[in-house]
Amino acid sequence: LAPHWIDAREQLRKWRPSFEARFRKLRAVVELLSSDADVKRVLRFEPPVPEACLVHGYVKGREQELEAAHAKVTAQTGLRLWNRFRGPGYPATCGEDRAPELYFEFNMGPANAALSAETYLNAWKAFAKELA
Repeated sequence: LAPHWIDAREQLRKWRPSFEARFRKLRAVVELLSSDADVKRVLRFEPPVPEACLVHGYVKGREQELEAAHAKVTAQTGLRLWNRFRGPGYPATCGEDRAPELYFEFNMGPANAALSAETYLNAWKAFAKELA
């Protein structure tokens, strides 16, 4: 076996027991963020209820203003809400004029799972406040 296959096998052995807990955690965080009125103004998820340990987060706004607010929140909280935007993605509903929004991939890997749901909520609330 090639070294990268050996590493992949070992990583799977190491982290597989935590898959179910991380999936539950992602669902709980998405539910918490989606139920907050301030956060819901700027963020939605697709699918609305995660089906795997990765979900797309859609942030409402133009990239320049979103990244500026994100930089401020990251400096305040030490938490990056996303690594990079992937593009506009798909609209929430078909046939309507679409407000600008960009999506990112949010996964519940081991590092993200170590953070409390309240940590995510507080950071996203700070982000929503920056955009208000």
